[in-house]
Amino acid sequence: MGQQPSEDTTHSSVPVKEPTGDGIGPRPYLLVISGPSFGEMYRVREERTVLGRGERSDVRLMDDGISRAHSAIERDGGKLVLVDLGSMNGTYCNGQRIERRELTDGDKISIGATTILKFTFQDKASERYQKQLFESALRDGLTNTFNRRYFLDRLTTTDQIVLGDIWARFRGREAEPHESPAV
Repeated sequence: MGQQPSEDTTHSSVPVKEPTGDGIGPRPYLLVISGPSFGEMYRVREERTVLGRGERSDVRLMDDGISRAHSAIERDGGKLVLVDLGSMNGTYCNGQRIERRELTDGDKISIGATTILKFTFQDKASERYQKQLFESALRDGLTNTFNRRYFLDRLTTTDQIVLGDIWARFRGREAEPHESPAV
């Protein structure tokens, strides 16, 4: 007797496409999992990627306690190594302060007051997925315009205080000292 499919089996006549790889395997990335740049994803460059708040940094992170050139990821033979660049507040990998450390997939890099980056390898499909997920969190689904969170994330603390005062007056009450806008 043939086995009958169960009721919760889904049948589809749509053919499954084979992945269209570009011939390049997974590449190293940094995914911001905490801090002002939450959700952003950066590809690690071939030879050296500098993390910092300076304009010349490859990965520019605007958080308290991050130096202009805070740390770097460098190639050392076939390995990727996290190097502190003499930052004032240090670079941490998986909770331990480091001067130089080889990175492995899943390592968490902490710099500044709140920024945590996850070191990971992603293929093209995973990269597109992460970027789409990030974009959908910052754009209105109907109009595709940037939402309030997008603009608030990009304001400085001082701007948020001023915006909080304006927001409070708009709602018809006095602002508390240093109140930030309701999100």
